[in-house]
Amino acid sequence: VVNDVRLEYKWAPLATDQVSKLRDFRTKDNAGQRRPDLIVIGGGTMDRLHVWATDEDQESHRVTVQKLARELEFSSAPTIWCSPTTINTPALGNDEKRNQMDEKAVAEIRKMYGELEVESSASFVLDGPSYSRSRVGESFDGLSYPSSVYDAAIQIIANSFDWLLPGDEESQEESSFDPPGTGTLSNPFLGMMMGCFSLIGLFFFDGYFGFSYLSSLLVKNSDQGRRQQRGISAVVPTDLYEEAYIPYHLRLKLPSTKTKSTSLEREKRPQAFDSIDRNTLQDSDILSLLGNIALPRSSLSHRK
Repeated sequence: VVNDVRLEYKWAPLATDQVSKLRDFRTKDNAGQRRPDLIVIGGGTMDRLHVWATDEDQESHRVTVQKLARELEFSSAPTIWCSPTTINTPALGNDEKRNQMDEKAVAEIRKMYGELEVESSASFVLDGPSYSRSRVGESFDGLSYPSSVYDAAIQIIANSFDWLLPGDEESQEESSFDPPGTGTLSNPFLGMMMGCFSLIGLFFFDGYFGFSYLSSLLVKNSDQGRRQQRGISAVVPTDLYEEAYIPYHLRLKLPSTKTKSTSLEREKRPQAFDSIDRNTLQDSDILSLLGNIALPRSSLSHRK
């Protein structure tokens, strides 16, 4: 007994013993006695060693395995079936074991138990080779493994407790909680408002839901032509959007973006040419980008 958990071990090496133990559990449950919350059971290797010598033994064993499958299916408690681990044949203790229960023979036992629906009748199956195949060299007697290998099997079993063991009343109340349907907690008016904000940002090139247009009322453009044309609203997100893409167009040798006023370009073009003689090449590039003016090659070569 560990805390409030009670573990009880029952020796049942052969399939006939396992059938008898499962039948006893089912009988006690029908009689009103407390049944176990979980049954962990496994076998097959000892049957291969002791009840496999003749054809009669093999046929009798198949009948017993079918009874075992029925007992697992109608068990009153959840069951975990543990299939045999990988056999380390060279480490077996004697010639009888190496001939009767080597890995090839035990693999046939695993296959037969699966075909006779033992695995499908259990609530959960712990596949022995899956966690022991890569550690077979550590099996010191051909059957048993170090505790570290069994720790992995125990962890797999513990992970299955969530759906195998019955929960307490609190967990049952949580599981009976019915969450609201999709969309029932939403507000359609707030959703429409967010949709309008998205449309403003999409069609007006403004990621601040239109507030950039309000701030542009307080910003003056240094370009006198645009200031005269638009008045106070001289810097708007649409202009900033076009100017932001000018360097990429020049770098990728793409056509320049279209400006909204060709007359404004004509007014600014002479100013840009004069600035080339007065400023550095970097300043001329900045002015050309801001004014969206493509400098002729003659001007650049003259500057160089």
